[in-house]
Amino acid sequence: PFLAHEDLRRFELDPRLNGLVDGVIGKPARLVTDQILMKPPKFGSAKPYHQDNAYFRCHPDEDVITAWIALDDVDESNGCLRYIEGSHRGPILAHHALPDEKYNKVPAVDEIDFSREVPACVKKGGVVFHHCKTLHTSHRNESDHWRRGYATHWVSPRVSSENNTAENGYFNTHADLY
Repeated sequence: PFLAHEDLRRFELDPRLNGLVDGVIGKPARLVTDQILMKPPKFGSAKPYHQDNAYFRCHPDEDVITAWIALDDVDESNGCLRYIEGSHRGPILAHHALPDEKYNKVPAVDEIDFSREVPACVKKGGVVFHHCKTLHTSHRNESDHWRRGYATHWVSPRVSSENNTAENGYFNTHADLY
């Protein structure tokens, strides 16, 4: 989406968002990839629990975060993100593909402490951040309203990855676009 739409590029390069991301990582960050995630009313499938770094394979992982921007008001009825509190302090768990859903990689259910689950309800335009090791999920949209989000994934310049996620990022600095 970043490369396809000027408004999204302008948004991602906004100093307010960049300042927040840099502050969370603790050093200047660069956008490596982004996604638009849409859950239509009474549909919008669930995304099972996972850790982003099981896909990204970036190191050092303390310099990898996601900024998830709500494009609609998001609550439990329309499929908000749900986090396992404190899971970012643990390891990257072994993930395996689900049968008939090879694009969904999940850890073993017995490795998830569901008693620590917290919903991340957010108003349109709000941002929630999560670490690449944070276990997270979202349920099906059971409401009459859309649940759209824009997920942006950021790393510091010292991050490398086993599968070139970091190396194939959009920009090395915020000024590279200009």
